[in-house]
Amino acid sequence: MRSMWEGSISFGLINIPIRLYTAARDRKLNFHFLHKDDFCPIKYQKICKTTGKEIPYEEIVRGYEYEKGKFVVLEQDYFEKAFTILEGLFDRNKSE
Repeated sequence: MRSMWEGSISFGLINIPIRLYTAARDRKLNFHFLHKDDFCPIKYQKICKTTGKEIPYEEIVRGYEYEKGKFVVLEQDYFEKAFTILEGLFDRNKSE
């Protein structure tokens, strides 16, 4: 890993080299298409992995896999609420 900053601290004849590294990691949030009825993952062709049948668009929901085979389903109204909250925060910061 490459350091962000390099420097040193000196005490008379003693010189201590210092390197500064980032403590955070970039994480990517991946959402999956899921079948609305049983929350099983859907392939790119919109085919249910469990039944092998093609799933119509109306029955597809988005979900986040937090553990192997376990999903949290996120619906459109969650995204809309989050957007309005964020929009309010940014509007407040602009006026200050």
